[in-house]
Amino acid sequence: MSITLSPVLADDDEVVSWFDADDVQHVLSNPAMTVFLRTGRQGWWAPTSRILTQDLALQPGAAFRSVKDETREIDLPLYINLLEPAAARQAARLLIEWFDPTAGEGWLQVEYADTIRRIRARPLGLVMGESSAVLTTPRTAVASVLAFRPYWQDVSTETIEFAPGVGSGTFFPLPPLRLSSSSLFAQATVTNTGDVDAWPICTIQP
Repeated sequence: MSITLSPVLADDDEVVSWFDADDVQHVLSNPAMTVFLRTGRQGWWAPTSRILTQDLALQPGAAFRSVKDETREIDLPLYINLLEPAAARQAARLLIEWFDPTAGEGWLQVEYADTIRRIRARPLGLVMGESSAVLTTPRTAVASVLAFRPYWQDVSTETIEFAPGVGSGTFFPLPPLRLSSSSLFAQATVTNTGDVDAWPICTIQP
């Protein structure tokens, strides 16, 4: 599979957002906002991989079996851009609410140029930090999320519909399904523009 990378200018701005379990968007990448994303993201660009091996009977070492991409943990360093302690504490409470692990899964989304990508993840909570010995109210935090499927996805899915051919009847047919009037199998081409293999999701409606 050949991969063509579109150029991204160095001064292009990324818009990073967290969509919580209620699908409410929280933009994290705007420094003018109360809470914004700092540099130093971890686990952002690629998942880690694990090599699976098979022990060899009565022989030293092992045999290679496969490579498995692991779940991806992403750390997001955040800054609370407020000096007034009461307001900073309220912002910290909002962050805790946004990344509450008990609330369920959400989406981490990034926009740059004309590209939007998302990754499904469950929040792991926050590590709050006090920025100095004078300010006891936290101004920094690291929000962590865990993606069980470790790949970024396009926000738009490509859907292809097939209908039973003429004379197929109203009952549920046995394989092979006749999806067109002239052939046993309907064919369509779907182009995967991503970097890893993908498989279709088939939905059969009565």
